[in-house]
Amino acid sequence: MNRSRQPFSVVLACLALSCGSDGASDDDDDSNPTSDAGADGGPVCGLESDAQLCVRLGKTCGAVSGLDLCGNDRSNVACGLCPTSTTACVFLGDPTGKTDSADALADAIQCSVEHGYAQVSLPKGSYTISKKITVPSRVPLVGEAEGTFGMNGPTAYDALPLLSFGIADDAIVLSAGSSITGVQLRSTGQTGTNAVLRVAGDAVTVANVKITGGMWGIRSEASVDVHDLLVSNVFMVAPEGGIFIGKATGISRIENVHVWNNADTKSLPAFTFSLMSGLTTSLLSAFKYPVAVEVSNSAVDFAGFEGDLCNDGIVALGFSELHVSGASIISHFTSLMVDGASNVSMSGSHLLTNGNPAVWVKSAAASLAMTGNTILREAPASSAPAVRIDGAKLLSISGNTISAHGIGVYFTGGTKAGAVFGNVIDIADGASKAWSPSGVGGVTFSGNSTNRTP
Repeated sequence: MNRSRQPFSVVLACLALSCGSDGASDDDDDSNPTSDAGADGGPVCGLESDAQLCVRLGKTCGAVSGLDLCGNDRSNVACGLCPTSTTACVFLGDPTGKTDSADALADAIQCSVEHGYAQVSLPKGSYTISKKITVPSRVPLVGEAEGTFGMNGPTAYDALPLLSFGIADDAIVLSAGSSITGVQLRSTGQTGTNAVLRVAGDAVTVANVKITGGMWGIRSEASVDVHDLLVSNVFMVAPEGGIFIGKATGISRIENVHVWNNADTKSLPAFTFSLMSGLTTSLLSAFKYPVAVEVSNSAVDFAGFEGDLCNDGIVALGFSELHVSGASIISHFTSLMVDGASNVSMSGSHLLTNGNPAVWVKSAAASLAMTGNTILREAPASSAPAVRIDGAKLLSISGNTISAHGIGVYFTGGTKAGAVFGNVIDIADGASKAWSPSGVGGVTFSGNSTNRTP
């Protein structure tokens, strides 16, 4: 531990596993307690605090008695609690934010490493951090969480300890097995691929966290497999991009995460998932981003996804396998885009767009199954179809309610095998059709109810 920066703060911070002896005095100390003389030749008294006395006498918790450096007999000096269970290292930064607390946080983290990966406790306050903080493997950072965490960023988030970074770098780097819970994070000055939280190893947990600003809220690179990632109860306010995961094999879970932009136009997706297998998500939402979620070469299960006023909603690229249920996606352009060799199934969802097709299959190698959805492309100023198919490998559009000012289901290419059946298709424009062309290769039409002839 680096004691040159804060010679006794960590003793105050560390509630150690071993308490040592109880009350041993230093009567056998041969040193001269009055050797440090003042300007008048007398002893310098009153300079050794309780914490310094504990350090000199080797006590990390419990009580100690002995002579201080001025020769005073100090009895039953408290050196901290000696718990019998999990210990904690308390972050002793400046809670007013007026002075830099980076070294104090680094010391508390080192305390955790030296005491069996004890919890690093972050008390309430607003702290200024002037440099990147790396959290070693297995170290938990724990704030003082209060209440519950829901979709709209409740006031409970704002009661959490706040760490403010103003650096052109990652703010916090989370190593394998580390975690951060119950904390607010704010960042300015980031560019490129900088992140407020950099995930640099597997089995990382991020929970009950609010992130404001930054380039990316949470990010990992394809060079690091961050499998077994858990991100839960996270509210982000106007990062340039929300979550970017470059690679995660095995099972990972992202739940109740909301990326909201209430400021200027952003240039990055709210969520980006690449090279992920076994990712399950629930209750994700994005507000006013260019793309709500972009998925490439990944297997992802979306439950209860919400995209509101993004240009595009869910975009599937490469060899992706997506299952989407219970989504609500209101987009300026396209709510669901399927490209590459992706396979997508969607059920029980509500899609609304004002510009491009609400659903667009852009590749003959892609497959799509749409069942029990509401698909609306109702803006009268646009003649785009509700569903556009530029060819598909496998296609099933069944049991949906489709409404459009243009064509309901429009084909520019055929499919290897496809069916459009059992849908209710309402066409507002008298010049448009329920589907077109009616004889497209590989597609059968049956049992559809419509107010316009195909």
